[in-house]
Amino acid sequence: MFWRTLLFVLFVALVPSLYLFLTHRRLRRVVGWCLTLPSVLLSIVFVCLLTVHGGSPSGLPVLFTYVVNVLVVLTFPAFAYVVLHGVLCVVCGVFVGIWRRKGVCGWMWVVVRWVSAVGAAVVLCGVVVGMTVGPRRIVVDRVEVYNSLIPKGFDGFRMVQISDLHLSSFRSHPGTLDCIVDRVMSLNPDVILFTGDLVTIDVGESEPFLGVLGGLRAEYGVYSILGNHDYNTYAMGLDSVERVRHLERLIDVEREVLGWVLLLNERVLLERGGDTIVVAGVENDGRPPFPSLADLDAALGDLPGGMYKILLTHDPSHWRRAVLGDTDVMLTLSGHTHDMQLSVLGWSLSKYFYPEHRGLYRAEGDEGRLLYVNTGLGGTPVPFRLGAWPQVSLITLHSGCR
Repeated sequence: MFWRTLLFVLFVALVPSLYLFLTHRRLRRVVGWCLTLPSVLLSIVFVCLLTVHGGSPSGLPVLFTYVVNVLVVLTFPAFAYVVLHGVLCVVCGVFVGIWRRKGVCGWMWVVVRWVSAVGAAVVLCGVVVGMTVGPRRIVVDRVEVYNSLIPKGFDGFRMVQISDLHLSSFRSHPGTLDCIVDRVMSLNPDVILFTGDLVTIDVGESEPFLGVLGGLRAEYGVYSILGNHDYNTYAMGLDSVERVRHLERLIDVEREVLGWVLLLNERVLLERGGDTIVVAGVENDGRPPFPSLADLDAALGDLPGGMYKILLTHDPSHWRRAVLGDTDVMLTLSGHTHDMQLSVLGWSLSKYFYPEHRGLYRAEGDEGRLLYVNTGLGGTPVPFRLGAWPQVSLITLHSGCR
């Protein structure tokens, strides 16, 4: 994880400067000061973060977050310019080679630079909006679930799902978390369900926000599970004993400090109006390199058929890999994907990594079995959201068919 992250940062930060320095001779002085310096600084900051601080920003001043955000704003438009310029040069180079005899040549390179510059400007605007407006634009997705197995006592039962808080991402705008809690409580939930990734690197990120999160309350409680980030697998320089200690602290925070019911391959029975439904939660079960610790048998094994069962599992790929084939769970709730924190007119790169990456999905051949994927509230590695806005989901149960 360390080397992949470091190589990615170095690639995005330094390649544009090198490319522009080699291809834009008249701009070498400008490139050197305006593009290379932010790129180098961004690289140094990430190297220090990953090596000296184990990848966690929790012990660093908030000013550090602002510095990283500014460097990202300066770096990614340059990367976009380089990609556009390189692709257009190849395309136009082939075109000029074919039509050289007809006198078509020089003006194309001017067009290439202008089109690349406009593209970089669009990316700059998107990055600025995504890092300023995006993390604060909380949307509510309302979902109605109908099923004959939902007992009459739970008709109209209101469940609010939140996911992927990544609390370190609120360091530069802590007031947003207050808005999220207020939005959740304004929905009058009967139960609140959190589907993992409370933190990004370590439990220390949660300390400034515990008072705010303590405001999440519901008549039937707050239930949570762990996500891949909660296991401290992204912290550098920790041995297995330290990782276990970090995990135990996070479990203590959720259970003892916040008062949440953390489900670790466990389940609870909710009773209302003389009827019962099941809420089960498993540990993270993801494809490598993510932890795979879910135990569906422990969470659901001896429950009778015919009960309406809700499963919390962080990674939506778990649904097809195991949940559909090995259980009779009717509603699965997941997070994890963030919808890549970027969606343009409903299109997101996340669809190529996760077939179920956002919203409601039905099983083929049994449309009563559902998966709902929440796109999360926080951001990683930077607090950026564009199109894939921070999401709170209100899921209302209805007895019987629509």
